[in-house]
Amino acid sequence: MNSLRARQLVSSFAIIMGSIFILGLILSMFISNRELENEHTKLKDIGFDLLGYFSFEKGNFTIDTELEEQLNKLFTDAGFSDSVENTAAYIQDTNTKIIHWHSLDPFVNLKNISYTKKDMERTLYTYPISAEPGEDIIKRLKPVNLDPDLENDRNIQHIVYSYGFQHSPYGRYQLVIAKSANTLFSGERDMVTHLILLFSASALLVLLAQLATSYWVIAPIKDFEEEIKRLESGDQESIVNPYPDELNPIKGTINALVQYEVGQKRRYRDALDDLAHSLKTPLSAIQGYIDQEGNNPDRSPSIEGVSSQLERMNDIISYQLRRAVVTNHHAMITPHPLRPVLIRLRDSLLKVYHTKNFTLDIKVESDVKVRMDNDDILELFGNLLNNACRFCEKLVEVNVQPDGNFLIVNIDDDGMGFPDNNPSKLLKRGIRADSQTEGQGIGLAVCTEIVEAAGGTIELLVSPQVGARVRVRLPV
Repeated sequence: MNSLRARQLVSSFAIIMGSIFILGLILSMFISNRELENEHTKLKDIGFDLLGYFSFEKGNFTIDTELEEQLNKLFTDAGFSDSVENTAAYIQDTNTKIIHWHSLDPFVNLKNISYTKKDMERTLYTYPISAEPGEDIIKRLKPVNLDPDLENDRNIQHIVYSYGFQHSPYGRYQLVIAKSANTLFSGERDMVTHLILLFSASALLVLLAQLATSYWVIAPIKDFEEEIKRLESGDQESIVNPYPDELNPIKGTINALVQYEVGQKRRYRDALDDLAHSLKTPLSAIQGYIDQEGNNPDRSPSIEGVSSQLERMNDIISYQLRRAVVTNHHAMITPHPLRPVLIRLRDSLLKVYHTKNFTLDIKVESDVKVRMDNDDILELFGNLLNNACRFCEKLVEVNVQPDGNFLIVNIDDDGMGFPDNNPSKLLKRGIRADSQTEGQGIGLAVCTEIVEAAGGTIELLVSPQVGARVRVRLPV
């Protein structure tokens, strides 16, 4: 993931959604526990009210039939007769597990309790719970030890409350009240639904705000990127727009680097000019002394050799001074069009090799550029085209094709081609493919140095014309 904006949005989305999920989970657990606590309070009040109707004599629990109407009202208010609430209660010996009383038949001939025996069995035997004397507990339980006849009720849950008490010397007892959890679950589901809608809307709003913020934050970086591209293309000489404090150190460093590069290159060229001027003056003086001896009958034959080597020294100095400028390339070099240089070289080479009947075809559009100095372009393609024209039969062709941030330039000829065994050795200094012609075997080596200094590559291949192909890959 190379985009800063994408990283920011993905990380923000993950953090927001994770936080919302955790917050929603905590909130739902809190609300659920709060609801359970409310049920605990209600059932506890019912339990204490219910115990007020009992008399305990010799280990038996009894309820006066005169209190039947009041107890029925308590059952109705507490939801004992409500099929939705599905509430039941019983008193149990915690040691022997004997049920001494249950709400299914609190009185003889109690008619308005709607529970069947199966309802009571489900409540009494599938939701076991135990409380010590003086302790009251509440749990939300799933059925256990379910009777095969009650298999369809396996997922039914009850809220079960238990209060423990003791009657000495008869033993310890507990009052158990079980209430259907359907109403609680329905409320929890509604709560979860509302929480999901609320948090989804919140997440959407936060993400939209984050998206707008990211564009506002990233905008200076995009502007900075555009300025760097214009700097690389040569449309401007430095980064000039104001930027946030975080980008100012980078801006200053790049501007300092560009200024240093320009100054270094200028000083380097000035030094080369001074060197050329310093060398040419004594060489011209020596040439003058030799010319004075031109009509001297006693002139030594070696003078001719000295004069020839002197001319050669002038050529070498000029050549090396021109070539030396390629050793300090940098990415800030302005791209230059390729076609004008190739056309200029074609016109010159057609005159040089006027005795040969061949065609030099330049298939390069006028808008094609490479990131090199004009002098380096001229030196590079001057050497390559000169070799192609020297060894061709009828045709030399130059074509280009894009390759990402590079440009591939193919120079083909229909001549004898390169040696079959390891043609890349010709790129080394002093190695020649043809010993019958003039030259020192440094042309391709110089081309290699120029291309590598520019950040490109050079290959020697077989041409479609069954001759030589030189493929140069240059930055654009």
